[in-house]
Amino acid sequence: SLRSPSPITVESLGGTMGLGRGTNLSDDMVMYVTPSGGQLNGSRYYWTGRTYDTYTNDQWEASEGDMLQMGPPTGPVDYGWDARLDVSVEFNSRISFLRTLYFPGAVVDISRPIQALSGPAQAGESDLTALIMDPPLRAGESYRVTAQVSIPTVLELKESAQKEYPAYILERYLQLPEDFSTRIQVLAEEITQDLETPYDKVEAVTNYLRANITYESSLPQMPVTIDPIEWFLFTHKAGFCNYYASAEVLLLRSVGIPARLAVGYAAGAWNEEERRYEVKSKDYHAWPEVYFPGLGWVPFEPT
Repeated sequence: SLRSPSPITVESLGGTMGLGRGTNLSDDMVMYVTPSGGQLNGSRYYWTGRTYDTYTNDQWEASEGDMLQMGPPTGPVDYGWDARLDVSVEFNSRISFLRTLYFPGAVVDISRPIQALSGPAQAGESDLTALIMDPPLRAGESYRVTAQVSIPTVLELKESAQKEYPAYILERYLQLPEDFSTRIQVLAEEITQDLETPYDKVEAVTNYLRANITYESSLPQMPVTIDPIEWFLFTHKAGFCNYYASAEVLLLRSVGIPARLAVGYAAGAWNEEERRYEVKSKDYHAWPEVYFPGLGWVPFEPT
């Protein structure tokens, strides 16, 4: 391996993630992903690597408390959420060593024994945030994930407002920094005023970011004295997915809607002949997920 011209890469998503200034991602192949049912009808796949719940000191942290065994010989996980599609997806990694495994939606089971990071949850629900394999998966090796992908209708999302949030969701996913920007708070209230359901408010915030922020893959040096999300929303008004997703999560939390940051890959390019997604380095992505009572975590796309 010392003589090999190819770099040895160990990919792992840690417990903290800064917003960053961006970089030009390559066309290097990361993985092939083969869903047993092909493409999703009227929806899209995301390949999640890790979710983050705490925003402080201009970075995200994952505050998992438990490490659970998943895969053989343990049994499947039961979430009890509605409006879900059962899928079976095979991942074939092209990364030298993959320690953080990727997955779609809510993981029910996995073909390899792994450790699942999880936060506290009430009986009947799980709050899995990352799948860790040690020793790591090698390039060319595969694993299969059984999962439940969120496919709610607009009506189901609106009707979820009639149900109560679980206590652990409110405790963990409404956190804001102690010095949270009042400008961001005011903006969130302006965007969502006179809207009735959490879904209506989420759509309003998502559409606001799409309409008012320009996509930019790399950012200039920002002033060290200003909140980076405040700078993104009010001064520079441009950025990439980390900023779009972080802004949406913080805007929603400030009006009482539980949300979190998810990091991983967008679906990639669909290869019809091979019936699989071809996921490249440039598909690396971050997006917000919003919790709806009875439906669980639902991804949105402001970028």
